[in-house]
Amino acid sequence: SVILHDRLIKNTNYDFGFNDQNAYGALVEGKAVCAGYTRAYQHLLHKVGIPSWFVSGEVGDINHAWNLVNLKDNVIE
Repeated sequence: SVILHDRLIKNTNYDFGFNDQNAYGALVEGKAVCAGYTRAYQHLLHKVGIPSWFVSGEVGDINHAWNLVNLKDNVIE
């Protein structure tokens, strides 16, 4: 999962666009905001059989998204 994470980060810019909230924006267009990164990473993890979930909420007064990932039955954020 670290390799997937590192490649996603290397090939995606934090930027706004028409698809910035979805995996397509991150994986194909190379730009996304937190929700796009999260959905792209979740998609990649599912492809290799690693359970993960999209989580969203507020950090302070800012909306944010992140992944909840299960690695060998140990839940990691």
